[in-house]
Amino acid sequence: MSNYNTEVLAITRRDEFESKLFYTNLPNVSYSAEPIGSNQFHYSADINRLHVKKDNTRCGQTSFYIPSLRIGDKVLVEFEYLIVSPLETNGIIRVSFNEIESNDPNKTPILMSYYDAPHNNGEYKKSTVSYMVTNTNHKNLLVDIGMPWWKTGEVYIRDLRVVVQRSIPLLLDSIKGCMIRKNSGVWEIRSDFYGSDIGTITVKDVTTLSITFKNPFQNRPVATANSDSAVLSGKYRPCVGLLTQLGCDIKFIKNDNTFANLADIEESAHFSFIFLGSERL
Repeated sequence: MSNYNTEVLAITRRDEFESKLFYTNLPNVSYSAEPIGSNQFHYSADINRLHVKKDNTRCGQTSFYIPSLRIGDKVLVEFEYLIVSPLETNGIIRVSFNEIESNDPNKTPILMSYYDAPHNNGEYKKSTVSYMVTNTNHKNLLVDIGMPWWKTGEVYIRDLRVVVQRSIPLLLDSIKGCMIRKNSGVWEIRSDFYGSDIGTITVKDVTTLSITFKNPFQNRPVATANSDSAVLSGKYRPCVGLLTQLGCDIKFIKNDNTFANLADIEESAHFSFIFLGSERL
C-alpha cells in the first residue's frame, strides 16, 4: 500500500478566486455584490460559496496549478454544486485536468481528461473527481473547475477544495560499484567488472575526473575507494569529492598531500569505488 503526503488547496476569499480565474482569450467574469447580473460572480466567505452567472462571451472557471508531481500521485477535486440554469443540459460545470510537459517554459496545458457534472434538478449535489498521474513527461497539472467559456448559465459552487496526495517514495538500499582504468590515455569504466553500467566518466580538468550516475541516489551516498597497488605503487591515492545524488568528482592525492595531474598517472592504473545509498523504488 502506498503512503501519501496530503496537501489541501481551497478558495476562502474573493481575491483568491479572482487570482485563479482561468486564462483564455476571452475576458473573465467580474465581481459583483448580490444579486449578480450576467457575466458576474459573487463569493460568500461566510458559507464558502461561489455564485457565477454568464453567457458564452466570458470564462467562469477557476484554476489550480500543481507542480512537481510524480507517477502515482493523486489529485481529488471535491465540491457541492447547484445548477440554476439551464435546467436540462449537463456539462454546465466541468472539471478538467490539464497535464503540462515538464520542460515546457510556457506551461502550455494538454487536456488529458475532464468530467462534466450532471444536472442536479434544483438541489445541491456533492461531487468528487479524482485523477492519477501516469505520464513521466507531464509532471505539472492545471486543474480547472467551473463554467467553460462556451457555456451559458447560472450555477452555485460551494465547499470547493483540491486535495493533492503526493506519494511518499519507497526507498531501497542501493550499492553501486565500478572499476576505473586509464587506457591509452583515456579514462574508462571497465566493462569486464561489476558496475560497468553505473554511469559515465569524463575529464573535468587537469586534476579531476567526474562520474555521473545513470540512476541517481535518493540522498547523498557514502563512498569508499580501493587502488591497485601493483600499478599505482602507493604513489597516488584516489579520493572522492563533491559527492551528490547525481555523481562525484575524483582526484589523486600524492604523498606530499597535493593533487596529481591526470597526465602523470601511470598507464593502465586502475582503481575501484563503492557507493552506498538508497534509491527510489
